[in-house]
Amino acid sequence: MNMRRGIIGVLALVLASAFIALLRPDTFEAMSSPKLMFVGVNLPSATFAEHKLPGKVGEDYFYPSREDMEYFIRSGMNTVRLGFIWERLQPVLNAPFDSDEAQRLDDALKTAIRLGATVILDLHNYAHYRHRLVGSDAVPDESFADFWWRLATIYGKNDSVAFGLMNEPYGISADQWRHSAQVAIDRIRQTGAGNLVLVSSSQWDGASHFVADGDVWDRIVDPAGNFAFEVHQYLDVNNSGTHRDCPNTLTGVTAIQSVTKWMQRTKHRALLSETGASERNDCLTALSHMLDFMQQHPDVWLGWTYFAGGRGWADDDILSIQPVSKIDRPQMEVLRTYLH
Repeated sequence: MNMRRGIIGVLALVLASAFIALLRPDTFEAMSSPKLMFVGVNLPSATFAEHKLPGKVGEDYFYPSREDMEYFIRSGMNTVRLGFIWERLQPVLNAPFDSDEAQRLDDALKTAIRLGATVILDLHNYAHYRHRLVGSDAVPDESFADFWWRLATIYGKNDSVAFGLMNEPYGISADQWRHSAQVAIDRIRQTGAGNLVLVSSSQWDGASHFVADGDVWDRIVDPAGNFAFEVHQYLDVNNSGTHRDCPNTLTGVTAIQSVTKWMQRTKHRALLSETGASERNDCLTALSHMLDFMQQHPDVWLGWTYFAGGRGWADDDILSIQPVSKIDRPQMEVLRTYLH
């Protein structure tokens, strides 16, 4: 009997210790972390065939339909990053938008909003226009600002629209890109628009490169005080989103830790506007660890938009979360944990 009481006592102590362990500050934080403000998906079909300008609608590219959006929004996603191409919307710099393309963009945007989503207008041009760099004599900063002035004039009173100034600038110095972004922000605010503005860094928006140019980004000024930096972080071996293999299950956390610390120190905010992983178990674990880390730092991270969904992706695409035969992709099963 004494032995039995002793065993019961030991078991009780073990269970109590386990329960206390669950309440460690770090564990409790992960268990109770709030959902992030923006959790969503990239729907980039209007950016397809970017080498064909303007391209044929419905053949080379297309804007996402209600059907494309419903699956993700009904699953709990509340944000659509809607990619489009500058040259298709504004075929001539400093000139009015192409009316047909503007209508297609507007139809897709309003469909997403009616379904309950915030839309990030994603200018998917890599800091180039017709292969000429923004800030060059051919594409001066004033022309880039003119483009955003026109969009802000249309959508500047719509709180469900955020402005993503430029997707993945490359071939441009950090200081030049900061100047281009600043001119665009100033022109947007001159319209009275108070929308959230998302500012990319240089070097393809890579999280792993962001802090190296941190002093440059800290000089961005928003008269409305409503901007955030967008960064990208894929979880494969070279951060490109083109490989199935991931180096380890903490690769995403490691990449965004330094960004998080910089944001905290400088009192800025960030959005992970592109991320993705293959269906391999180690990559899915890396994705989960990174999203856990972000949820533990809501002072910095506004949220994330996964790349990518919608029609047009092959069934065997390594990143796609478009369901196949109405079956969730493995990545989507992980993402559901973080949805609203």
